[in-house]
Formats: sequence, structure tokens, C-alpha cells
Amino acid sequence: MNSKINNKMIEKKMVMEITKWQIMIVFILVISTSMAQTVQTVRGKALDRQTGSPVSNAAISVQKQDKHTISDSDGVFILENIPLGRHHFLIQHIGYEREELYNISVDAGKETYLEILLEPAIFALDEVVLTYKPSKDRAVNEMAGVSARSFSVEETERYAGSLGDPSRMVANYAGVVASGDQRNDIIIRGNSPMGVLWRVDGFSIPNPNHFGAVGTSGGPVGMLNNNLLKTSDFYTGAFPAEFGNALAGAFDVYLRNGNTKKYQFVGQVGFNGFELGAEGPVPISKESSFLINYRYSTLAVFDALHINMGLGRTIPQYQDISFKITLGKTKSGEWSLFGIGGTSYIELLDENAESNTWSYGFTGQNTLFGSDLAVVGLTNKKIISENTSIETKVSYQGQRNQTKIDTFSMLQVLSPQYRSSLGENRYMISTKIKTRTGNRNIIAGGITYSLRQPILDDYIHTQAGTVTLRDSKILTSDMESFVEYKRIVSGRLNVYGGLHYLHLFFNNTGSLEPRAGVNYRLSDRHVLRLGYGLHGQQQSFLFYLLKLRQQDGSVEMTNRNMGFSKSHHIVLGYDWLLNDNLRLKLETYYQHLFNIPVTTTDSTYSILNAGDNFYIPEVHRLENKSTGKNYGAELTFEQFFARNYYWLITASIYDSKYKGYDKIERNTAFNGNFSFNALFGYEWKITDWLRLTSNIRGVWTGSKRYIPIDVEASRTAGQAVYLKDASYENRYDDYLKIDFRTGVKIYQGKITHEFAVDLQNVSDNKNILMQSYDKSRGVVKYEYQSGFYPMALYRILF
Repeated sequence: MNSKINNKMIEKKMVMEITKWQIMIVFILVISTSMAQTVQTVRGKALDRQTGSPVSNAAISVQKQDKHTISDSDGVFILENIPLGRHHFLIQHIGYEREELYNISVDAGKETYLEILLEPAIFALDEVVLTYKPSKDRAVNEMAGVSARSFSVEETERYAGSLGDPSRMVANYAGVVASGDQRNDIIIRGNSPMGVLWRVDGFSIPNPNHFGAVGTSGGPVGMLNNNLLKTSDFYTGAFPAEFGNALAGAFDVYLRNGNTKKYQFVGQVGFNGFELGAEGPVPISKESSFLINYRYSTLAVFDALHINMGLGRTIPQYQDISFKITLGKTKSGEWSLFGIGGTSYIELLDENAESNTWSYGFTGQNTLFGSDLAVVGLTNKKIISENTSIETKVSYQGQRNQTKIDTFSMLQVLSPQYRSSLGENRYMISTKIKTRTGNRNIIAGGITYSLRQPILDDYIHTQAGTVTLRDSKILTSDMESFVEYKRIVSGRLNVYGGLHYLHLFFNNTGSLEPRAGVNYRLSDRHVLRLGYGLHGQQQSFLFYLLKLRQQDGSVEMTNRNMGFSKSHHIVLGYDWLLNDNLRLKLETYYQHLFNIPVTTTDSTYSILNAGDNFYIPEVHRLENKSTGKNYGAELTFEQFFARNYYWLITASIYDSKYKGYDKIERNTAFNGNFSFNALFGYEWKITDWLRLTSNIRGVWTGSKRYIPIDVEASRTAGQAVYLKDASYENRYDDYLKIDFRTGVKIYQGKITHEFAVDLQNVSDNKNILMQSYDKSRGVVKYEYQSGFYPMALYRILF
């Protein structure tokens, strides 16, 4: 009952009639075509990939432009008068591998910033070296050996259907399936979306999405603003020892620094809202900067301007702010402070529901839902020596949901049904040290301590009286620590190893988790990868603190002593770089899940299926007595951006099973069995001041599984009755969708205008979202995901 809010309704109402207003705004803003600026400045910093220390005297050149420079003692460099457009950068330094950056966009209105990570050379100059060409999507984290790739901000913008959201963008990758159009939850290799870890600048954070329920990992609109991101990592399994408290995968997101020399601004309107942003130098120390961005709901802006969108009172209200302040080199090291804050609210009223179209299980009730998130993190990084660095972090994180549900009786009398205020405050401190011995060994270790304060209060109104589900405000803590090691044995062989430890003091539960991996280069273009990890995850406090009133009047927290869910994950991969821009990747995996909570009250239930709905159900007497498994094979065939085009084809075949308390093996709710994605994009340079891009994407996946409704029993009971013995035997019809995106970039003086149109589900395919029981008619209804809808985006950089 936690937050029974239908995000499908939120998303549809957000896109209704927005496009025509956005197009009008664009044509009002883009009224001049004087093209004055033809060059721009490129700044950046050269860093050691292994230690993060600055690299001086690195030679940076722009190919075919006769432009070059050298990094200074802080690794900083500047290249001036670079022509607008895309460029190829070459970076060289004695003692480091050659690094190349391809198709870097240089635009008017905003200086381009490059953070260059240089890999130390393995051998002395007089030794024979095997030249290996790394894939262009290699992870930023050098400890990632398998099932990891980096993604750029540009990919979140240009991939059709991504809408500037990293979660929606990674659904193009092998092994990843979007849970639906209405939210950005992702299913990784058959795992629940609740098994995904989010990190920002090294801090583990709660669900970073608007209208996101406590304990979940997704929502209709993301708070992570891609205007502030830089190249980040995404993991789908067997991740390094630094990452813990997750079973499925991890986002390791990094915020970029602001411009240290000049002030720059951005304005944007699109699916995610109206945005304003600024960045520039902070006059405190060398290389100091700030970066800030504010965003407000598009539909809420129209409503405030008294523009009638025909939605009644059902206007999604949300806003967020993100910032980062960076202090350059000081005596105490480098300091940075970042923050993300957001609030959202919506009223889903029965009087605004359109019969047979907008019900989505909410006919006959009013639902009011709000969510808030605040995250602040302070980091100090000190370079102890050329080969050793230490990072110290402190953070505050707060999250809260409030839900109010009232139902109408047969006489249309409105009565209270459910109330909740669910949240948590978290205070975190961590330290991490990283060192390199020689040029073959990298060692890292760290510890994180978190003081946690769940504040949970929710109850149900019934005919027999009020039933309290949770009314707890406790203070507890957890701890995570890790050590990891990478050995460059030779030019062909890398070995990885590590340990992660997770401990929850609430019930003194711990988990020691080994990680290991091997990469072997068969030749300069062929690599074999093998990775293993034992992973553990705490349960949500919504489970731990759930209360049950006994017949004698006493209250028991029946799930207090639950242990962690755990899994062994093993991955075998093969990379073949066919040429500098074309690669083939194969991965096969097996994941054995164990210590999985199940319950005697429902023999078919498993916590592995939590996250298949918009809320977390109330389940008592959970015990860590069951298992599950995920296994499959994945293919990635990718043409990286080169010669003005790119494409990505992925295919996944998998199986996902679980056992309930009855020990019967069943499909999980997320066992879609297969997924195929294909996208293609092209960019045209029309003139020196005009660029046009187009991208098309097709998706064909097996849909989620469901528990069928017993119609006759439901008619008798007057509410939905489910056939639990047939849980997840069948899937909804296959999910099919085609998205198209086209955009134009115009350089106007010292300003860049960007305009894009996303055409979602151009074939208007009716993909099933969910089933519900219509008690007024005594039939099962199917609710559908988004049909065809267009969305526009306008951005101005100046």
C-alpha cells in the first residue's frame, strides 16, 4: 500500500499538448540567423587513470587543425581558436599509453572541457610492447573487468527514447530492459529494479527520481540533470569490490566541474521541464568553479500562466535543483561540494478520471502523492605522492514520501482508506585510499559508516478500525568496507581481486563478499574476460519495521531479523574490436541467488519479485529460506560514432526463476526471456553554422509476467482475487516500440540553439502495462502503456 500512485497517468498527462507550446516557444526564440562566431576554446585536464593525480607535460593536439599545447604542472591545458564542429584529439606522454578522443563536439556559447585519463605504460621503452586498442566505451573505473561500460552525456541526448535520462538510455544495452514507458526503472538480467545501486560522485544515494517511492529505484522523471553530468559508468554484474548493497547492477554517475575561466549559461524546455543553468569561476583559488541548474515542471509552468491543458487539477508539480562547487588545488587538497534536491506532488482525483481510458486501477478513489529528496556531499581529495591519493567524504541524505488515499462508497461518500509518511535521514562519512606500486599493481581500500534514521508512519482505515502498519522512528547504522587489487601481469594479462564487507547494526547482520576477475588479450583486438562476485543486499526498512498486531494486543515486527539477500554472479565475456570504430561483444552469465526472503503466509511469494508494481507490498514473517537463478547470453554489435554515423544492435536471451516457500520453481515477474534493440543515427553538417541529426530506435522484448485474476472469485468477493498457483506462468503480449528523434543545432553569434523532436512509439503499438479488476462490471481490464506521442526540446547555450 506504500505509495499506490500510478506513474503511467503522470507520464501521459505530462506529454499531452506540450509539443505545440514548445514549438511556438522555439520559433519565438530563434528569430535571428547572424552567424558570427566560428571558433571556440577547448580546456581540460590530464590525469593519471589509476591514481587521479595530474599529468604534466602531456602533449594535446587537434588532428587536421595544426593546433597543439602542453599540460601544465596541474595537468591543465587550453586550446584556443578551435573551429566549431567535431574534432579528433590526440594525447601523448612518455610513460603513458597514447590516448585518442574522437568526434568531440565544439559548440558556440559554451567552451568544451575535456577530462583526459591516461593509462600508464606497462613496459620500459626498450621492451617489446603488445599494442592494445581499448574499446571506446571502456569504464572510467580501471578496476572494472567485465560487464561494465561508460556512457556519455551526448548518448543520453541523441538516443531516441532516452529523453535525456540515463536510465532510459541504458535500456538500449544488452541485458537491460525498461520496466515500462511510464517509469524509468530498469530490469538487469532478470533482476528486480530494486537491486540497482545509484552512486553520484562516489556517494551511494537514494532513488534519484521524481515521484519515486521509498525503497524503489525509479520514477517517471529523473532528477539527475544530464546538463551537469560527465562520462559515467554502468555495471550489469560482477562489479568491483568498491560496490556493494546491490544484486542487479549499478550506476556510477559523475558530475562535471564548471568552467574556471568564464561564465556560461544554459536554458532549456522539454519533457523534463523548464530549466535554467549557470557556471563559472569562483574567486577563491586557482581552478575553482561553480555549476548550478534549476528545473520546474513544464505542465506546472503552463498552469501557472493560466494556459488550460485540459487536465483539471491533475497537474504534475515538481522541481529540482542541482549544483557543484569545486575548489582547485589548495594546501589541504582539492575540495568539492555537490547537492541534489527535488520535490514532487500530484493529485489523482476520481472526478478527473476518464472512463475506460484514465482509470488505471484508480476508479472510485482520490490519491494524493508527494515525494522529496535532498542529498549533499562534501569531498576532499589529497594527493599524498605521485602514486597515492586519499579521499574523504561526508554526506547528508534525506528522502520522504507522503500518500493519502480516499475511496468512494456505493453511495459516493468519500472515506479515508490509507495514510502514510515514509522517509529516512542518513548521515555518511567515508574514506578511500588508492596507491600504485611500480607500474603493474594498483591497490585501493576504503570504509563507509552511515548513521540511519528511518521515519515510517502509515496506516489503513478499515470497517473494524485503524490498522497501523508502521509507526517507527529509530536510529541505527550500517558499515561498508572494501579492498581491491589489480595486477598487470603482462601486456596480455590483467588480474583483479577484492573483498567487500557489509554490516547492518539494526539486527547485526553481515556479509563478506569476494570478487575476482581476469582479462586476457588474445591479440591487439581480441580480449577474453572472466569475472566473479558474491553480492549481498540489505532489505528495505519498509520490510524490517513492518508491524503486526497479535490477538493479545501486542505488536510484533515479524521481519526484524531478516538477513541479506545474496547472489553468486559469474560472467564470461569476449570482445572483438573489428576496427577502431566497430566492435562485437559477447557475454554469458549465471547468477545463483540464495538467502532470499519468502513467507509462510503466501507460499508463492518471493522478495525477488518486489518492484513489479508501483509500491512495496506489506508482507509479514519473511525468512531467508529460498533461492533463485538468472542465466543468459548477450550480444552487442556496435559502430561507434565515426564518419557522421553510429549504430547499436543488442540481443539478450535469458531465463529468470525463483522458488517460493513451497519450493516450487517458477518464473520471476521479470522473466521476459528475450530482448532485441537496434538503433541507428546520422549527423549532417549542412553549413558551418548548422548541423542536423536523426536517430531511430526499435525495441522488441518479452513483457513482464503476471498473476492472473480469478474472475468468478473476484465477483463473489467484490474485489480482485488472484490465482496464486498460476503466478507468473504467462507473459503479457510482446513489447514492441519504435522511437524516432531528429534535431538541429544552430550556431548564432556566440550562442548555440538546439531544437529536437522525439516521436515516441511512432507505430502507436498498444503495449500492455497492467491488469486490474473492474468491480463495477465484474471483468478484468487491461491498461496500456503510452501510445504515439511527440515531445519537443529546445536548448540555448550562451
